[in-house]
Amino acid sequence: MNPHPSFPERFQPEVFFLGRTIGAGEIRGPGGKLLKRCLIETSGAPDPEAGGMHFDETYTFDDGTKDSMHWSLSRDAAGELHVSELSVVGTPRLSLDGPTWRIRFKRIGGPVPGATLTYDATFTWATSDMVIKRTKVKLFGITVATLTAFHRRIAGTWLPATAAA
Repeated sequence: MNPHPSFPERFQPEVFFLGRTIGAGEIRGPGGKLLKRCLIETSGAPDPEAGGMHFDETYTFDDGTKDSMHWSLSRDAAGELHVSELSVVGTPRLSLDGPTWRIRFKRIGGPVPGATLTYDATFTWATSDMVIKRTKVKLFGITVATLTAFHRRIAGTWLPATAAA
């Protein structure tokens, strides 16, 4: 018997986000003060026309506001991951390193209408059905908020057999 827990080796966001996930998080200001809490729901499906997948991500905050993003993920012939989203300005910068996926992008609007915010999100695949996410939100290079959250796959939602291996 192995005394150490087994952790997933290589995160594939385009596989993990197929089907549905539900999660929750908290947003804290630069001094650590709790600003908001949220529920996070995603729903993803294959997108054969784009050669990848699409998922919708909706945040429902404890003050009653909502924010949604509509992601498209695909891999090119060399296996490099590409993502896009309508409210993202320019091309997101990505890195995948084992169980960790980092995505950095600028977005107009969202929680601050009219402002262009920089998001630096790191996803860590913790268990076969859960990722932990930490996102720094910056305005003019200064961190104005940090989101700490998780996404958990909902049992029984579609997951291809190759992802379970």
